[in-house]
Amino acid sequence: MATTENIELEEPNADASLFVKEGYDEPITEDNVPEGIRTDAYLEFAGRHHFDREEDPVFQQTGNDLHTGTGFHTSILSLERGIASMDELVDQFTYALQDGGGEMINPNTLFAADFYRYGSTTTDLVRKVRHDLVEAGYEYPGLEKVQESVEESIELAQDPERHTAWASDLDLSRDEGDVILFAAGPMTTVEEPEIPQASAKVLKAAGVDVGILSDPLPIDLEAYEVGYEEEYKKFAKTNVEKLKETGVENVVVCDSHSWLGFQRDYKRMFGDLPFEVTYITDYIADLIDAGDLELTEKVDRTVAYHDSSGLNALSYVWESPREVLEEIPGLTFEDRDHVTRWGCDCGYGTSNFRALHPDLSRDIGEERLLEAEDLGVDDLVVACSYAKNQFDWVKEERSSRIETPFIADLVIEALGGN
Repeated sequence: MATTENIELEEPNADASLFVKEGYDEPITEDNVPEGIRTDAYLEFAGRHHFDREEDPVFQQTGNDLHTGTGFHTSILSLERGIASMDELVDQFTYALQDGGGEMINPNTLFAADFYRYGSTTTDLVRKVRHDLVEAGYEYPGLEKVQESVEESIELAQDPERHTAWASDLDLSRDEGDVILFAAGPMTTVEEPEIPQASAKVLKAAGVDVGILSDPLPIDLEAYEVGYEEEYKKFAKTNVEKLKETGVENVVVCDSHSWLGFQRDYKRMFGDLPFEVTYITDYIADLIDAGDLELTEKVDRTVAYHDSSGLNALSYVWESPREVLEEIPGLTFEDRDHVTRWGCDCGYGTSNFRALHPDLSRDIGEERLLEAEDLGVDDLVVACSYAKNQFDWVKEERSSRIETPFIADLVIEALGGN
């Protein structure tokens, strides 16, 4: 198990919670399903709607009701009634992308959220159950691979020079600037360094003094689920304190997992953050609107946009990518309504679904590329390093003519390539 002894970490408050509903901080056991979770499970079961199947990429591939939000909640109700056992949950709960689409179309959300402030939170339930299974000593297929990916992140965090090597030729400020561009973790800084590089270049082209943290800590959403809850919370508290110490008012994020960490987990644990957090597409759209970026060069391509689940269904970033693409001269943008994109997913998932079910993950990714081909576009534009990496991984074994450029790269082309 990876250690953090070489990293100076802040201690979060003992009551720092990743959940908003009652009962989710109590352990689920054979003999006890906390009341709040039991209520959630009953409301899902009583709905008898199955709407979430239509928006669930996993169900569309497996056809198994157990792999839906309704299925997950019903199994918890079965556990509470003594019909099911903990070991029967082990395999089932690996079949969740945690993409949020099923939650959005769920009647408990559609018809009760605005007035009663109650909605479906399947993603929270899946995270909770996986965490409790691991804490109770259960192992599930792919667990070791997910743990290895978290350990890789922890090891990278202990090597700040390698962690920030992507920025070595960009002349970026350290721990200061107009904004801090937050890039952390192996996926964004090592596997897909072109993502933060392109993001920084666009910001600099607008005259923004871009800074980065000298020693950022990764935001691995799956860490909580696989035995690294303490490390995840300490990394979170330390990131917040480091960013606060820089004195910047705005932190810009360029991958959907870190964004979801800030917008969901960090705010749940620490309340209002002492700085604004903005997604890269929102920031670029604002720069264009303010006249700070002049897109003058034609980009002669036909494109569609991929709504990453961590941006669209889970955190509502859907307008700005479309606004940016519509401002690029020469670009033909074949748009699809973001609501119908709730069921879209690249197949990576928000907690490394790819490590749990690689073949199924690849099938889901291929389905998304085939959909883009059917639209007759040249490119499926992405706004996240995880989606970029996933589609490239899918194309290694499944042929596709579709290219998947990062949205900032198209902006750079429209700026003249500088």
